[in-house]
Amino acid sequence: MKRLIIGLIVFFGLICCLVSPAPVLLAEGGGITTDPMVKITSLPTKLDVKAVLAKVSDDVARDTGLDKNMVTYFWQTFDYIYCPGCGDAGIEGGVTFIDLYVPGFMTDEEIGKVMTSLALSLEKNAGINKKSLFIHTHVAEENRLYMMGEIITDWSQVGGPAKEPTPAGKSAP
Repeated sequence: MKRLIIGLIVFFGLICCLVSPAPVLLAEGGGITTDPMVKITSLPTKLDVKAVLAKVSDDVARDTGLDKNMVTYFWQTFDYIYCPGCGDAGIEGGVTFIDLYVPGFMTDEEIGKVMTSLALSLEKNAGINKKSLFIHTHVAEENRLYMMGEIITDWSQVGGPAKEPTPAGKSAP
């Protein structure tokens, strides 16, 4: 239990390492060592969500180089979605929403790879038309996040990259 709690604290601490001027941290093999979180919300489904998410996890890890142990996926449902324009747009069965929580030190290209991999994998493994997906990326900022009992002013407080020191005679951004 203690190990689980510590793991969750570290996990959520790393999730909050969202906006930083530091470069992306790369694993030995060139993979990204960040820890995105993926929240999928759809209408109620008869899918075996646990099996689908396991396959999505494998696909995203393979496509992006992200360590699959560093990404958390969860699925929730809406009771109903009213989308009067969906039929005209060719979207049957409503929109599936994906909230993608990423560290801000991931590049736009890396985030794009994750979004594309998610869409392709959900189409392949869940039968969800990728045109019916709405993927939104969430990014927090230092000084605008309260976590672990304090305002986060430097990502190193929660396990992320430390701020670069400010050279003498220059002001911090």
